[in-house]
Amino acid sequence: GRLGRTGKQGGGRAERRRRTRDKGKDRAAAAGGAGASSSSGAQLAPEEVAPTAAAGPTRFEALLESRWVLPAALLVGLLLRLAHGFALSRTPFFDHLGLDCEVYDEWAQRIAAGDWMGTRIFYQDPLYPYFLGVLYAVFGRSLWLVYLLQIGFGLATCWLTALLGRRLFGRAAGNLAGWMAALFAPSIFSELQVEKTFLSVFLVAAFLVTFLDRRPRMRLASGLLLALACLTRANLIVFLPLYVLFMSLVQL
Repeated sequence: GRLGRTGKQGGGRAERRRRTRDKGKDRAAAAGGAGASSSSGAQLAPEEVAPTAAAGPTRFEALLESRWVLPAALLVGLLLRLAHGFALSRTPFFDHLGLDCEVYDEWAQRIAAGDWMGTRIFYQDPLYPYFLGVLYAVFGRSLWLVYLLQIGFGLATCWLTALLGRRLFGRAAGNLAGWMAALFAPSIFSELQVEKTFLSVFLVAAFLVTFLDRRPRMRLASGLLLALACLTRANLIVFLPLYVLFMSLVQL
């Protein structure tokens, strides 16, 4: 009986050892399969996340980058302004000024006559009336001369707008901005009025372009342009402390 019990115990131990070996083989096979899957996944990963080639400029962007785009915008802007001027000359509003236009014209005539300082505080920002007064003193009072000169400033503003857009966003965006400025109807209207808006817009655009230039003389020019712009729009004076603060930080 004792021998039988011993034989049964030995058989049980052998069976447990066999089961343990089988479990070890199963675990090894599972580990090998997982490793193969991960290695194959690692090999496929580059194909799955392969970077795509950077898209080139669209046909519209390539067109905007052409050399002739900005000169064409300036030419179209000039033609539109001249057409508006000739149309305005056939109306009573060309020679008969009213409201602020009349005030600026009368102020400029007094300056041209020698009354440079006046006897009262300034009714409006003074730079534009003195600009007109110098023109009247040198060439006489000619509204066509005033309008043609203001058209020149307006076209310069279109060019400055394009230049500013190029520096900030690229050539295509800058040329598009130049077209938008050339076709902007309120600008065309104000440039053919005895009115200061065209001058303030020009000075602000010139200030921004020179301000983005890091050369010291251009930064100095930007400060002068901002000061002149304040003489056309007094509310621009709020930017003077910010400009001084920025320039002091740059120097530090």
